[in-house]
Formats: sequence, C-alpha cells, structure tokens
Amino acid sequence: MNEIYIALPFIQFAISAFLAVLVLMSNPTDRLNRLFTLFLVMMAAWGITIFAMRDAFPDAATAYTREKWALAVIPFSSIFFLHFVLRYTRSKHGSLALYAFYSIGVASAILSLGGYTATGMVEKFYGFAPELGWAFPLVLMASYPAVLWSLVLLQRASKNEQSTQRRQQMLLLKLGVMASVAGATTDFFPSLGLNTYPLGVVGNIFFIVLATYGVTRYKMMNLRLMLRRGMAYSAVSSFLFGVYGICIGIVLLVTRDLSPIASVLFGAGTVLIVGVTVQPVMQRVQAVVDRAFYRERHDRISALARLNDLTKDITDFPTVAEGIVTTVREAAQVDWVAVLLPSHDGKAFISVADTREASPHFELSATGSAISKMKRFGEMLTFDPTIGDSASDAENVVTDDDREMALFEQLDVRMIVPMIAAGNLAGLLTGGRKLVGSGFLDEDVEFVKTAAGQAAVAARNASLYAAARKEVSERSALAELGRVVSSTLDLETVFERCAEQVRTLLPADRIAIALADDEGQRFEYTYVSGIPVPGWDRGATDAIASSPLQPVFEYHSGITLGMTDDPESGPLHGMREASVDVGLNSLMAVPFIARGRVIGALVLESRRARAYLGEELALAERVAGQIVNAINNSRQFVQAMELAVANEAKIKLDAENLELQRLNEAKIKFLSTVSHELRTPLTSMLVFASLLI
Repeated sequence: MNEIYIALPFIQFAISAFLAVLVLMSNPTDRLNRLFTLFLVMMAAWGITIFAMRDAFPDAATAYTREKWALAVIPFSSIFFLHFVLRYTRSKHGSLALYAFYSIGVASAILSLGGYTATGMVEKFYGFAPELGWAFPLVLMASYPAVLWSLVLLQRASKNEQSTQRRQQMLLLKLGVMASVAGATTDFFPSLGLNTYPLGVVGNIFFIVLATYGVTRYKMMNLRLMLRRGMAYSAVSSFLFGVYGICIGIVLLVTRDLSPIASVLFGAGTVLIVGVTVQPVMQRVQAVVDRAFYRERHDRISALARLNDLTKDITDFPTVAEGIVTTVREAAQVDWVAVLLPSHDGKAFISVADTREASPHFELSATGSAISKMKRFGEMLTFDPTIGDSASDAENVVTDDDREMALFEQLDVRMIVPMIAAGNLAGLLTGGRKLVGSGFLDEDVEFVKTAAGQAAVAARNASLYAAARKEVSERSALAELGRVVSSTLDLETVFERCAEQVRTLLPADRIAIALADDEGQRFEYTYVSGIPVPGWDRGATDAIASSPLQPVFEYHSGITLGMTDDPESGPLHGMREASVDVGLNSLMAVPFIARGRVIGALVLESRRARAYLGEELALAERVAGQIVNAINNSRQFVQAMELAVANEAKIKLDAENLELQRLNEAKIKFLSTVSHELRTPLTSMLVFASLLI
C-alpha cells in the first residue's frame, strides 16, 4: 500500500494539532480562539482516525471500527467552523440554525458509531472505502449545509468589510474551505462506485496551509507570536542541551576507565566549569534568539524609546501627537490610533491626532458612561461588539450609553486607554481592532498603558508650556494696552491700537466698541474694525433694552452667543441676524464699568463656531478693564479742559467786573467832585441873584 497515502492523514493530524495548541495558547480566554481551536481539534481527529483506518489494511474489521469513528467526527469539523464563522463575521442571526446543526451532528455521530452510516468496508485499488448505510445522508446534512452557509456568510461579510486586512483573511478562509469541501466530496465517490482517488485529506491539508499562510502573512490570529515564542524556547533549549550533551559524552568517554567516585567527581567538576563558562555564551545566544524570534518585544522597546524622544518636545504637541499615534499603531499592531484631549470648556474629549487618512470627528463627553467608568476603575477599556450580552460584569462593558455604543461601533473603536498625569485624566488614547489576533494580549495592554502614560506626561507638559506662553503673551499684551492707554488721550488712536492687541489675544474677525449715552438708554458704535456688517457700522445706534447687549448693561457681566443663540428666544435680533448673514457665528460682549456704572461694551465677533468660552470671556474682561481706563482718562481730560476753559473765562470775567467797578467808582467820584465844585459857585450866584431881586 502506498506509504504517502497512509502518511497524508497523519500530516493533517500533526499540523492541525500543532495549530490548535498555538491558537489556544495565544489567548485562551478569547472565545474566537476557542472556537477555532475546536475546529482544528476536529480536523486533527478526522486526520488521526483516517490514518488509523488506512493503517489497518488489510484488516477490514479493524478498519471498519476506525471508519465509524471518522464518520462520527467529520460533521463536527463543519459545525465548529460554522460556529467560528458566525462569530468571526459578527453575525447576529443563526443561533437556532446552529443548535439544529449541533443536534443533527450528535444524531449523526450516534448513528455512525452504531454502524448505520457505514455498514462495512470495501476494498479498492488504493485501500479501503466505506460501504454506505441508510443513515449516511445525515452525515451529509450535518456537514455540507454548514460549510456552504459559512461560505455565504464569509462572502457577505467580505463585501461589507472596509478593512483590506480582513477581506484578505476572509478570502483565504473561503479558498481553504472550498478546497476542503472539494476534497472531502471525492472521499465518497469510491463508495458510490467511482474509481477515483480520495482527496479529502489533501484538501484539508491545503486548507490548513492557507490558514497558516493567513496567520503569517495576514496575521489572522496571535499565532505568529506564539510560534516565535515556541521556536525561541526550542532554539535556546537545543543549544543548552547540546552543550551539556556534548559535555556528558566527553565525560563518559574520558571516565570509562576511572572508578565510580572519580567519575562522579570529574563529572561534577566538568558541569561546574561548563556552567560558569556557558553563562556568557548563553546571554549572547539569548540576545540572538530574542532578535530573531521576539521582534514584537524589540519593536515595542524601540517604540517606547522613540516615544521618549518624541515627548521631550513640548513646544509643538500636535506634531508630537501625530508621532505618538503613528508609533503606537505600528508597535501595538492595531488598525488605527487616535489621541483625544479635553476641549476648552472641559466638557468633552476631542480627537487631535488620528492615523486614519480621512479622520472622522471623534468626541466623547467628559461626563459620559465610558469616561466615568474609566475614572472609577482607572483601567484600559476594551470593546468587542461580538461579545453581545455574554459579558455581564460591569467591568467588561465599556459603556452603558447606547449612543456611545453606537459611536464606538461606527468608528470601530476597540480600546480606550486613560492618559493619566499627576493623578488627573489628561487625555485618551483610543484605537481600532487588532491586526494580529482578535484581542489584546497582556503584552499589548502593558505597552499601550506605558505609551499612554508617556503621552499623558507630554500632553500635560505641553499644556503647562502653552499655558505659560499664553500667560506671558497675555501679560505682554495687557502691559502694551496699559502703555497705549497712558501714552495718548486720543480715543481713536487708543481704540485702534487696542484692537491690534486684542487680535493677538483672542479670535476676533470683527471688533466694535459701543458707548452708552448719558441717560443709559441707547448705545452707539463709536469704533468698528474688521468684517463690515451692513447697518451696523460706526455711528450706528440702537436701544439698549431691546438689543443683545442688554444683559451686559443690566447685569454688569459679559455674554457669549453662538450661531443660533437660544432657540426658545424667538427670531434673532437684527444686529445678530446681520452678523450671522456675513458669517460671524460667535459673539462675545463684555462691559466697560466705571464708578459702578456700565458706560459701554467691547463687542468681539468671530467666524468660528463656539469661539468664545469661559477662558476667553475672562480675558476679554481684563482687556475691557484696560480700555475703560482709556475712556475714563479721555473723559476726565475733556472734563479738565472744559473746567480749565471755564476757570479762564471766570478769571477774565472777574477782571472785567473789577475794571467796571473801578470805572464806576471813578465815575461816582467824578460826579461827586463835579457836584461839589459846581454847588459852591452856584450857591453864591443864587444868593447874589436873590439880593438883586
């Protein structure tokens, strides 16, 4: 009988058993790995029973007993593969049909062991073939529909799959399954009277080779790491045993003529000497083996070293973040990686770096279920939509929020790692599915946590550096504002130069200064710079009570308005509507307060949505405090000038009054003198006149 014909099933058994051990060891807790292990075990059982049957030739009775076991095992290889495909493709339907297949498989196995699917063995040109019984169609019902359904599921999933990696994996699975089905079909042709060579084992081996190629080329599971680990252990152990084996051989050769005590002493001395001398060599051998078989470990160490170099630069964190996500993606072997940092208002975490070419908008609420759970447990969260409701523990569910769950499924999120620095959550490191294997190993989790820690320190340092730079810039700009305010009393010059400084501190596409009238009923735009708004240029006036600036004047506090403002407040005011029409989506206004009274407002508008938050509002109020000083100085100067003019007029009037008084006194004195001088001669004349009469 052909030795190759007998050996082929054993090759199937050996390869299947070897891969089954590797798959199970790669991640024993992963359900997908366990299902694939069961499938490989059934393939190994198929191979070993067929090998035992062929090896029994020419004993027909023994061959028949072993063939019954083979027919009992064969359906379960198809059923376990279907179960694996259902989970691998994340199919949400098919549970009832799967249970039906298991029931048919159990019934088929019982009937096969009872001798109803095959009634005996028939000798062919190559060996034995089973003589089919009345229950044999049950074997076909348990095997072929399950495999065909698996092919349909793989075909549907590959059409909807976005990842090229998974499409290649599914293609390999489909090709392997088709080869296995075609080969298994030929196994039954001889029983139907056709003189053909059974190729089922060849098809199975072809399928296993394709699966192995998928493991090594397309990284279907975590087998490559386990394979390297096993080979590394084998290499180191072989070297060690080889060295000591040679030493033992030399000892036996040298001490064969010595007494037992001398042989023992000589052997012990040799072992000690070899143990001391082989240690440095073992270190070098271990280093070589590590470089050859533990490339992932060296890649991670190199990646951490690169991260350490990257995170030293705190002046440009966006560039650093791009380097971080790229390095983590390559080292952790995940589909994509993104870094999320807190928003300005601290209400959400927003993506600032993403390895995907078309980076989607990724935003998580800071008070959401996922973030709250991460803060509570302080651990990395992993997400697998294929688990469903099987993970009942709270720790195993990444979020209790259906909206967050839908977002994770949409963006294909598989991990969320907290970036913790100084006890605070500085950001999030998120990633997609594993390109190697179906889950995260302990080595992956440890590396990603370490990388997240380095990224957190970098983010915190960059944030502190940016805050320090911003504080310096703000102080410098405010100092410049103070200098401008004190250098001139011309309000137009002050407003223009203040606007220049405001643009360096705050996002502003339009800057306006509105001053209230003396009665505090209306305001007027006394300065406008930036994007023109029809109807609201310099000189425009409006009633304070009906304008968006009413809260500023009434409550002495700043306001920020978005593009839509408050939807319950009715239509937009004409001032805001005109601004929105020209693309100014955000508005911020802060009061000018002098002596407890609001005398005006600084109005900033920007094209950006949500451009003004609490931090910008506080800074704008500090700027308004400088500008109001200029307004007060100018008004005080005007008042002083008016007072000086009034004083000068009063002094001049007083001088004129003194002069008029002096002239009046001179007139009175003159008239008194004239009256006195005239009275005396007139009196004499009147006396003489009366005497003459």
